[in-house]
Amino acid sequence: MKRSPYAVSLSVVPDGEKAVQYLRKSGTYQSASRPHLVFLDLNMPVMDGREAISHIKADAALKNIPIIVFTTSEQKADLIKLYALGANCYVTKPMEFDNFCRVIQEILHFWHSVAKLPGWQFQGRI
Repeated sequence: MKRSPYAVSLSVVPDGEKAVQYLRKSGTYQSASRPHLVFLDLNMPVMDGREAISHIKADAALKNIPIIVFTTSEQKADLIKLYALGANCYVTKPMEFDNFCRVIQEILHFWHSVAKLPGWQFQGRI
C-alpha cells in the first residue's frame, strides 16, 4: 500500500449526536478543531447519518463543510435522500482493506486537488 501524500488529522466520535456536538464545539468538544471534511456513516447509533446531515446543513456555521457519506448501503432511496439533505458525496465502502484505502486516497485527492470551495483555502491538512 502506498503512503498518502496528504497530512491528515482524524477525529472520531461514537455516534451522530456526538458528531453534531463536535462540529458545533459543544459539550465535551469545546476545544475541537473545525474539520475541512466530514465522513459520516449512514447507520450511526443515536442519530443516524440522515439526521446528522440535516442538523449540519441547517447550521449556517457548518453548512459549507463537505460531507462524504461512507456506507455499505447500495439502496437508491438512501442515495437520493442523502443528496437531497445536502450530502456532497455518497460512497459505498469497499470491503477489502486495500480498496478501502484506495478510495480514501481518491476522495482526499479530489477535495485537495480538484474541488474548489467558497471561503476555504486548502492548507495541506484535512
